[in-house]
Amino acid sequence: MPSTLAMLVATLAFLLATLATAVATGDQDRIPKTPHHPQQNFQNEKTPDWPSLRFRFRLKRKSTNVYGHHEFDMLAKPVVSEDGVSVLYDVFATFKQGTTMYNYTLIDGVGYSSSSSGTTAPLTACLESESGSLPPINSIVAALNEATLVSSDSAIDHGVQCSTGRLYKVSVKDIEFAVCATGSSGFTMRSSDMDIEVVYLAASMEVIESPSERECPKTILPSVMTSVGQALLTGKLDAVRDTRMLKAAFDFSWGDSTCSCKSTPRPCIFIHGLGIKQGLPQNQNSFEDYWGDYLPEHAPCCSSMKFAVLDTEHYAWTDAALQRKSVIEYLQ
Repeated sequence: MPSTLAMLVATLAFLLATLATAVATGDQDRIPKTPHHPQQNFQNEKTPDWPSLRFRFRLKRKSTNVYGHHEFDMLAKPVVSEDGVSVLYDVFATFKQGTTMYNYTLIDGVGYSSSSSGTTAPLTACLESESGSLPPINSIVAALNEATLVSSDSAIDHGVQCSTGRLYKVSVKDIEFAVCATGSSGFTMRSSDMDIEVVYLAASMEVIESPSERECPKTILPSVMTSVGQALLTGKLDAVRDTRMLKAAFDFSWGDSTCSCKSTPRPCIFIHGLGIKQGLPQNQNSFEDYWGDYLPEHAPCCSSMKFAVLDTEHYAWTDAALQRKSVIEYLQ
């Protein structure tokens, strides 16, 4: 018995010494693992430190305002693959219009839109695409993969300044942006339609939870990132400092462009989104509380304008009664 006890003590002393050495040297591989302490997936140690992001949008055209707002924030939390090659951002944004609150949530590629007025239960709907009503964050992320470094001389000739960082050119859904990356706090994106300020957040966002138990289709897939895309999203521009500078054609037009109708003008009816509490029985000649007064300047193909007013606070778009009412009363 004494010899057995001595062997156990010696074994325990050896394990403690091994553990202490591993902790002191930072060699995690030398820490003994037991069935009661399974090895964890140290994803953050295998991949770069991807910060959460705040996208601040400033829209330059009234016709593109979101719930009446021309400036708003969207928060994005990265979900990086174990090999660090691809990323998909969970996104959250909230808007207030009158007494109604609107929430937009994208989780694991599934989009939700919900609205509440404080007196009724929130109405939640599935979104068929990320860009259905808001700027598509993951499309912007994917576009950064193709960012082209441009010369400062070419940029200055077109009135674009980026004195504190490097200047890139990207295209998001046929909209060209000038991207000024500083590397320390974030980057900016400028175009004729909107400006975007992207800030690296010091603290990671909390886990975003699904606003509904209903099953919605997954519409967004992760983006496989290039070195330049990853550098822009993490602020680690040193990783691509030796990238060859390309004198890309810098053909941005920063002025307000005018549009004209390229076909025969036709009568138009405008149907609003969620959040209208009371419908009206007939089409209206105007609905400025929702649309503002700028539509006539941005709809040259409309020979006339009418505005439907539907109760989208208490009825979903898929409600048969609402669809029947729309066809009978508004589209005749």
